[in-house]
Amino acid sequence: MSDGLRIYNLFPSLAGTIRDWMVHLPRIAGMGFNAVYINPFHYPGFSGSLYAVKDYYPPEPAIPRQRAGRR
Repeated sequence: MSDGLRIYNLFPSLAGTIRDWMVHLPRIAGMGFNAVYINPFHYPGFSGSLYAVKDYYPPEPAIPRQRAGRR
């Protein structure tokens, strides 16, 4: 495989909780990707678009939440 930037697009609402995203990295690397782009995962604004952020602190509601007591 030739050198260069090969970007994998990680879509947060399909990848589990934020802490679970790390488990995908070995699989992504195994497919030959060397960079990961994470789609916006902030709370969306009125339009519902991930790119129109209403609040930068809470994650998008479609992203599974971490259960209390789980690390």
